[in-house]
Amino acid sequence: MTTATLDKKSSDQEHKGSVKSIDKPDDTIQIISRLLDYMAGGDKRAKFIRALIVRVIALVCLTALPFLTGQAINVVSDPNGTTAELQRWVMIAVAAAVIYLVVSFIAERMFADLATKALQKLQNHLFSHMQTLSLTFFDRQPIGELMSRITNDTEVVSLFYEQAVAPIIGALIQILLTFLVMLIIDWRLTIVALLIVPVILILTNVIERISTPAFAKMQEELGSLSGFQEESLSGHKVIISKRQQDWADEKNDVLAVGLYDVGSKAFFTSLLQYPLTQSLSTIQIVLVMVVGALMVVGGESDLGTVIAFAGYAALLTSRYPR
Repeated sequence: MTTATLDKKSSDQEHKGSVKSIDKPDDTIQIISRLLDYMAGGDKRAKFIRALIVRVIALVCLTALPFLTGQAINVVSDPNGTTAELQRWVMIAVAAAVIYLVVSFIAERMFADLATKALQKLQNHLFSHMQTLSLTFFDRQPIGELMSRITNDTEVVSLFYEQAVAPIIGALIQILLTFLVMLIIDWRLTIVALLIVPVILILTNVIERISTPAFAKMQEELGSLSGFQEESLSGHKVIISKRQQDWADEKNDVLAVGLYDVGSKAFFTSLLQYPLTQSLSTIQIVLVMVVGALMVVGGESDLGTVIAFAGYAALLTSRYPR
């Protein structure tokens, strides 16, 4: 092994070490902040605030639906209730549902437009930065891995903009509004509804700790496979002339199997979150209904409030509605 080869290996190790230092968990907040700046910073801030206001209006209407439903049920269960009063609550609930659907659609379009423009800006900056890098950088990095970073990693960022930013913001607002309304209606049922929430948070955190490194490893394996395939296709004449087709096939199979194994574990662990959350959410609704029924029998609450709390319990632990 020549001195030049050793120097190249040491420089590659230093480069990998620098990459690992950039990907430290301590930099997560800074990285997310930089990504969000593409979507909500600069000249896009005003549009982002408008989209946020529209989202709040939609979620206010959604949060009002269980309360309105409970009031309608109270009219039905009340011997002195009238048809006109029932129709009034039903019409208000229908109006709130229609407003939610329309305004939610507008908010989705606004957030989608912001996400698309943010991704376009990020891709332009990434391509411009690639033009400023030295030839040494391209000599050290396989073309396939660079292509994977520009395509696959950028696709992950696109999913973050489209399927994480708006849902997370909406979920936080929905949880805050639901919690405040529940406290105003009945604090005792609120405590019952919150009993399952810590369990859901703990299980979700455990699943995230397992699936997140698995998805990161999957991206690495995908980059290795893409890099090998790119280099094999560009150098297929050399592979054929050296009679290395069997070696290339075997190497590709090994990388593909590794990617399949890591991807299967990552997706399986991630998919566990939904059934676990739904099961615990069902238990939460059952607890609210049982305790609420006892309160109704004891004259401490009414049927409409219990039904409304069942709806709020579902909103509190359910996935963000799209």
